[in-house]
Amino acid sequence: MKRPSAREQMILVAERLIAERGIDAVSLREIGAAAGQRNNSAAQYHFGTKEGLVAAIYEYRMRSMNEQRLAALAVLELTGDHAELVALVDVLVTPLIDVITPGESWYARFLAQLSARGTWAGCYPAPPRSLQDGVWQARGRLKVLLADVPEAVLSARLRLAFGLILAVAEDVERGFLPDSHVAASVAADAIVAMLVGPVSARASADVRAGSAPVGLI
Repeated sequence: MKRPSAREQMILVAERLIAERGIDAVSLREIGAAAGQRNNSAAQYHFGTKEGLVAAIYEYRMRSMNEQRLAALAVLELTGDHAELVALVDVLVTPLIDVITPGESWYARFLAQLSARGTWAGCYPAPPRSLQDGVWQARGRLKVLLADVPEAVLSARLRLAFGLILAVAEDVERGFLPDSHVAASVAADAIVAMLVGPVSARASADVRAGSAPVGLI
């Protein structure tokens, strides 16, 4: 097996340390040292800042997932299954679950730490749109397919769906749901049920209109 480069090793170590302790409790110098770098400024040299390091982790993980999602959407378009709700939800769920290894990976918990820290409030950069094209496209198709659901309600449900996907990925990663395929299926079923469920008068009146972010998946 090819040994990770110094840069890749720091990305992997940073992902783990941030997942364990949160981004505010980890320094660039500590990341470099934990990755075996003798130069105290190694992480700063490669990434510049913590924001740059977070962006590098996004790139390292999300590019392949985005390609997988775009490829799946292209297949759905060719086969005519693009209007199938379950297939579109699978496009959102499966690529993230596929990169998670129970008891070994840290990526889902890394995302959870960033999400809790307030990525969307601007504390740390959200992923660039180019790394989440597949998520945005699937989200757009879902909105067309579920046009009968009030926009504000659908937006709120999609936000909850992204949170559920991340929560399931965390449970897989921690070993609580060791069969990732079953976990992905359960998550997809729950999301489909939530998206198509009846809308109560209370929910329709209380939920404010607005476009929810696509979430860290």
